[in-house]
Amino acid sequence: MTQILPCLKKIINFDAVLVGNIGYVVQQEVAKVCLKQGIPYLVLHKEGLTIPGTDLAKAKLYATYQFVGSKILLYNDAIKQALLDVGVPGITKDNARVVGIPRFDYYFEKNNQALAPQKQIAFFPSILLINSFY
Repeated sequence: MTQILPCLKKIINFDAVLVGNIGYVVQQEVAKVCLKQGIPYLVLHKEGLTIPGTDLAKAKLYATYQFVGSKILLYNDAIKQALLDVGVPGITKDNARVVGIPRFDYYFEKNNQALAPQKQIAFFPSILLINSFY
């Protein structure tokens, strides 16, 4: 991966890597390579662990996980606080950011005109290379 990632970056010119899970060892290994090479590694946490006023039992399952990456993007403040409270190694106030639930409205609407369904493509791989990272 250490040798392949720079070649891949040169060929397809991506600016960051976006994934949807913090627990898989393979993704953690990719994260380590990205970080060593200065490539932002972002995790879009896709699980609704908790809502305000509920038990944090689900979040406690994450205490055995480790976050390796540049930033973790979360649905809401309750999830962020739950992960901070259970002390997931690698998750801090500085690298955890609340971004809301991902919305896909723009796939269905462009310039206030509905796009034909046959022109819609959505691809959700386990690791996504993204261009134009901000």
